[in-house]
Amino acid sequence: MKNEALTTYEIESVEKYFLSTSKGNVGIVSYYKDIVDDREQLKKIFHLNPTEKTILILTNVTWDTSCLGRDIAFSSMMDWVFKTIEFFKNKVGYKLLIRCHPAEGDVPHYMTSKETVSEIIANELGTLPSHIKVIGGKEPYNSHQLCELADLILVYTTTVGLEMACRGRQVIVCGESHYQGKGFSIDIDNIDQYYGYLNEFPSKFISAERKKLALKYAYFFLFRAQTYVSEFNLETRHEFDMPKPKVLLPEMSKLWDNLCDNIVEYGDFIDVSDKKEIENIIKSKGN
Repeated sequence: MKNEALTTYEIESVEKYFLSTSKGNVGIVSYYKDIVDDREQLKKIFHLNPTEKTILILTNVTWDTSCLGRDIAFSSMMDWVFKTIEFFKNKVGYKLLIRCHPAEGDVPHYMTSKETVSEIIANELGTLPSHIKVIGGKEPYNSHQLCELADLILVYTTTVGLEMACRGRQVIVCGESHYQGKGFSIDIDNIDQYYGYLNEFPSKFISAERKKLALKYAYFFLFRAQTYVSEFNLETRHEFDMPKPKVLLPEMSKLWDNLCDNIVEYGDFIDVSDKKEIENIIKSKGN
């Protein structure tokens, strides 16, 4: 898709999806009850001012399989958080905000965390300097508005990093995320390289071309690579019912037939109806 132009509809589809998540809505789950998203109010709450550089860390929840074992330069997500805090501990002219994932807050029982990033930091590091602030998952501050106020955004694998790139923001990706290495983010290979970027402090915004690339990847990830199968009765992303065997039989579902045909004939499960399109994908892989 790097060589394909996005249509207006495709761009609007990505923007509409991310507009919903920017308000804390993921599927039927809403992360915020009384959200604080006014930027001027957030500036006052966290004492943000133009004389300091604001760095925002966005964490995953500790049990998220998208970050477990996805380590490149650090031994774990928490190792990355600790080392970043240590780096900025004695730095003057910087404000470091660690935004813990709002899924650690008031969420349905199947998403409840027995351990939280904020508790781990408090237990391991105790009291932090005044210019370093840990924002717990239960605190109702809009993560996306905090991103807009930040001069630099740091993520491990959270998809918010992709969303911010789609908005033209510079993101440093420190774990093996699905969107890492796609050409629109700064990707970390080792700790020295990471510290180098923090010292150099890259530009707040990315080029128009990199933003366009992020939008293309986002459309592919959200609407092409994922297949939405109604037979699984997906009420949430964490609990679902298996379909009755009958719906999986040939000619009972065009979607299942297409998926099976694609895998058997082409070795790929990407749900596209145009066979030439599938053939082009396979050719590009060299298989």
